[in-house]
Amino acid sequence: MLSHHLGLSREEPSYLAIRPSRTTQWIAFDIDQARSPYHPDRGDDAINILLERCALMGLRDPLVFRSSHSGGIHLWYPLAKPVKAFDVALTVKLCLEAGAIDASELGESIDFTTDQQLKISSGLLEVFPNVKQVDSDYISIRLPFTGQGNGLLLDGFGLVEEPSLLPDRWNVAAKNNVLVQSIRLRKRELGSGPYNLVDEDNEVTCINWSTRIKVSSPLRALLSKVVSQQACKMPMTYLLVDGLAATRHNTFAYQR
Repeated sequence: MLSHHLGLSREEPSYLAIRPSRTTQWIAFDIDQARSPYHPDRGDDAINILLERCALMGLRDPLVFRSSHSGGIHLWYPLAKPVKAFDVALTVKLCLEAGAIDASELGESIDFTTDQQLKISSGLLEVFPNVKQVDSDYISIRLPFTGQGNGLLLDGFGLVEEPSLLPDRWNVAAKNNVLVQSIRLRKRELGSGPYNLVDEDNEVTCINWSTRIKVSSPLRALLSKVVSQQACKMPMTYLLVDGLAATRHNTFAYQR
């Protein structure tokens, strides 16, 4: 069991890796050097999109590692207390891929541009723990300070490959990382705004994400046609039914 958890069950492992169990006290991101648009090599602000979205989730203090000699980046966010791994995976995925934060009329609503909507994919941006099937394992990620160029990137010092630095920095960062909980809009407290502050320390405990509804081209054309028929004699109901029937293979609206 431990060998599998540390990535030692595969043939000829070259480094130690770790995967979450039912709970986790860390969240990590893997940014590929060659392909990812979020890698610092794409520009000074490339990684900021990810960092700013993480901050909205309550993740504000990452430990930045070079993953190996290849130049990839691992962002590690230590957490102050254990949380359910699958809840973490869902919250992070919803947050990164969200098109907007709907904060109700009493709060601030934020619409993200297309460039601000992050894409989770192997070789671009990977998240740990990941959303997985019930009967499968979480994906493993390389442990910090396991050789082959893996080390901590510190401002003013560059790459540091000294494992003794990790415990203190990990503990300090953990105090600043409190992951919010993703809650469906219909279940949030009335007038809560984007966050519900429910405990004595005013820690952020939930956030309300929403995604933009994607309208297919056939349905968009149909709706435009319906609007244009207001001055015509053809009943709108007939037009809508006929149109949906014609586009039933292309749109989810027909099934609804």
